[in-house]
Amino acid sequence: MKLLLEKWEAYLEEGKADDIVAKYPNLKPALDAGIKKPQLLNWMAKRLGDTPIEDAIDAVKAFDKAKASLKLKKKNTDIYGYKTVQDLKDIVQAIGPSRSEKDAQLEKERIFVGEFGDWKVEMPLTTASACQIGKGTTWCTAATKADNMFMHYAEKGIILFHLTKRGENPKVNPDAKLSVGFKEGKPVLGGDFGGVTVNAQNTGLDAKSLKTILGNQFDPIMKAMQAESDKQGGLHPAAAEKAKRLKKQKEEFLNAAERAGMDPELNKEIYEKTLTGELDPEAKREYFEKLFALEPDPVVVDFYVELALGRGPGAGIQSDQAVHILTSVARPAAIDRIFVKAKEMNKEIFASFAVLLARSPYVHGEALARLTEIPVFNDPGFEGQRVRYNVLSNDKLPLEIALKFLDKYVAISQQPKQKGEAYKKQVEAQTMIRYMASRKDLPAEMLKKLSITSNDAEVLTDVAMNTNTPPDVLSDLAKDRTFMIKLAVAKNPSSPMAALATVLKTAKTDFPDDTGRHNRQRQQLADAVQNNPNYTMTGRIKAGASDLLRRLVKEELEAVLREKGIKN
Repeated sequence: MKLLLEKWEAYLEEGKADDIVAKYPNLKPALDAGIKKPQLLNWMAKRLGDTPIEDAIDAVKAFDKAKASLKLKKKNTDIYGYKTVQDLKDIVQAIGPSRSEKDAQLEKERIFVGEFGDWKVEMPLTTASACQIGKGTTWCTAATKADNMFMHYAEKGIILFHLTKRGENPKVNPDAKLSVGFKEGKPVLGGDFGGVTVNAQNTGLDAKSLKTILGNQFDPIMKAMQAESDKQGGLHPAAAEKAKRLKKQKEEFLNAAERAGMDPELNKEIYEKTLTGELDPEAKREYFEKLFALEPDPVVVDFYVELALGRGPGAGIQSDQAVHILTSVARPAAIDRIFVKAKEMNKEIFASFAVLLARSPYVHGEALARLTEIPVFNDPGFEGQRVRYNVLSNDKLPLEIALKFLDKYVAISQQPKQKGEAYKKQVEAQTMIRYMASRKDLPAEMLKKLSITSNDAEVLTDVAMNTNTPPDVLSDLAKDRTFMIKLAVAKNPSSPMAALATVLKTAKTDFPDDTGRHNRQRQQLADAVQNNPNYTMTGRIKAGASDLLRRLVKEELEAVLREKGIKN
């Protein structure tokens, strides 16, 4: 009887619905979409206004479906209590989805691996599903009141399988709910507390303990999880999603670089975005590289220079970041703006800025020369020393300026041993000579001066290695007992034959031990001499030597080698 009555009421409603649509033809799509209650159609006829019929249909259906939830939350369930379609949307959104809707959504956010005896195995895809499956555990991936770490693991590619035993409470029996992690396609069974393979109380599980808990279901469960891991390519889907998201973000970010270089306001907007931590560090690096490679508008460059020079309360981080940008990717024209703006702003280029600028791959000689004129360069303290070391040791510094300072340091090093501040200057002078002696473009006069005034093995090795060193200086250095100096002479293509012969003749006396290190050193010297173009036949031919001279040179080398027992 009850069923018959319900059918009769539905029939009457349909009849009324048809009458309403006949009166309001614009409601035909609503009737076709399943809205047959006269109350709902009448409300639409009166309250539709300019709202598109499609929007109204969705809002009315959602409202009608949510009536139970509205009643539960003591909200008005009478549609006539709402004046507009937007009012319906707002109230439905305010109460949120129903439990059944939430559950249905969460089912889509997990992969059901299978049931094995009393065990249900699932792979959560989202934080929400991990929290639901992980209820009753102390897992950080199921945390709802503290920072949840599920996406931290997932975006690293770690797959977490959750195993739930039917009919048991994990708060009573911690082994009734398990997490088993897979990393790079393999199960993680190290037994670490708080790791990715644990019971409900975060007690670590190894293969043995996991097998004890799962019993005869261990093998089928492990095989099923391995199969799912292989299906996912050994990575959680969130890792691929993150990679895709970062790639898209990076492309959009880099595409904006050209426009930002010409638009100061856009540049500022994007720069502020880089401070939020939302962007991948690699994308930021490439963005600034591209921005400055395109030679941006001077106003854009000045924005970064002003940030870099504007050190003060609260500006430290931004200043440091701007310094890093300018000293790593700014091209010569942008570097020149640093000096111009420093003068305009009446600001000094501070020590750490100068040091990094001197190391910049794009710094040019003129900029290095300007750095020798800034106040901190002449600071006698540690900061000044750092700046001087980095500026003067850069081979891009114009040679005439480098020679001026090198002459000064050589003169200081030759003074009688000093005390106090004067002694510190002598120590710095010796260090700077060591830094600057490696320049390949030092002229013969300076190289000769260094060979006479220095007894530092590192400096003399650099002199012996330099192709500008005069032959007579190389011949003198060949007599030195230091192995690295001899080897540098032997390898130097400018070394005369006399110097090479001296290296061989003194090798046995300077390194007399026939075993161990000395023997290896003699062999290295012999090999270096033989490979020197001044001692090879090809080298002699290129040099235009006569047949007789070539024969004499070859015989001399063979005799020396044979006599000294350097080479068989």
